[in-house]
Amino acid sequence: MVADDLIKSILIKNQSDNLPEDCLVKSNFLSLYENFQSIDYMKDRAILSTKNEYVDMLNDRIIKQLPGEGKKFYSFDEAVDDRNHHYQQEFLSVATKWTTTPQADIFAITTNVKPSINYITRHNKPDTRREITLMNISGMLMCATLFGDLATNEGSILEEEIKYKPIIALSDFKISIYQGTSISSQIISTLCINPKIELASELREWFQLEEAAKAKGSPSMLFKNAKEIHISDIMHTSQNSIQAQYCTFKAKITTILNRLEPWFYACKGCDKKVDTDVSKECLNDKYHRIINDPLPMYLVKILMENGTDNTRVTLFDAAETLIRCKAEKFITEKKYKNNHSPYFQKFVLNIEKTFKFLVKLDEKTKDERGEGLNSSSADILVAELLFTPI
Repeated sequence: MVADDLIKSILIKNQSDNLPEDCLVKSNFLSLYENFQSIDYMKDRAILSTKNEYVDMLNDRIIKQLPGEGKKFYSFDEAVDDRNHHYQQEFLSVATKWTTTPQADIFAITTNVKPSINYITRHNKPDTRREITLMNISGMLMCATLFGDLATNEGSILEEEIKYKPIIALSDFKISIYQGTSISSQIISTLCINPKIELASELREWFQLEEAAKAKGSPSMLFKNAKEIHISDIMHTSQNSIQAQYCTFKAKITTILNRLEPWFYACKGCDKKVDTDVSKECLNDKYHRIINDPLPMYLVKILMENGTDNTRVTLFDAAETLIRCKAEKFITEKKYKNNHSPYFQKFVLNIEKTFKFLVKLDEKTKDERGEGLNSSSADILVAELLFTPI
């Protein structure tokens, strides 16, 4: 009986033809028209909701009841004359409404999601992180690190949906362009998956066109727009900008240094090389996670020349275009058919062929790139490289 009385006392009944949401607003904000300018009146009332989208909907219904001309504010970076601290500074720029005007630092396609990694922070507290790879509408790849709940919750959703290449909107992430673009989440960061906005639709359409072109062997937009330079320009020219830049160059493959075993096994969480014959633990993980199924990845080392210049290039994921199959399939074929594997034979036939490469230049100076090498020989170690046969 007591329970029934308690339920009746907190239950809000809809006694009119109005929508239930309007009855909820009216019961909590009595005399709203007369008191909407009172800070004490507004801050002492709240309607709790299970989802942000419901909060946005209720806010809209309340705002529509307020008198006066409506104004649109995209964000607040500072509270003016807030002597009583009614507005929490760290939440002023947080955006949660993704169905109308987007307020995000980055809109991108998710191309890869790594497993989450548990680790100990410098304050000796357990935490979780996860690396994801993004591609923006210019075709540039970026790596973002999710921490805490974002790594566990949203990161798990992205991992499950990665085959559909979900679009994400990042807001209030920490972005650094020093020595390459670095993106990482903060306490106030928000991540929205597949926001229902026009910009997301445009990004999806662009990505589908890029994938279709890639399937036909056509170069990407990033490849087409990159400036063509000479090998010597890469080795002997410093970057004026602190941002990474892309460029292309032509060169002939003279030798594949590790053609008999162009792969390694990596930890799925950090992509670092592991040797399960020596240790079953990932040494890069502070929790020393057990590795039961290391990930096979390409690592192809080739010598190239262009006129009087020569260089050594290391290919990682880009080697898949050269070998024309996944690393796991190449290893299996090589194991059972040895040098008679059709993939291996196509692979070595690339020697003495000329290619056009897309390479990402970071902020290293010319001395750092060519350290220990003479003017006619240089060493370019790059993980992101695309190419088109000439």
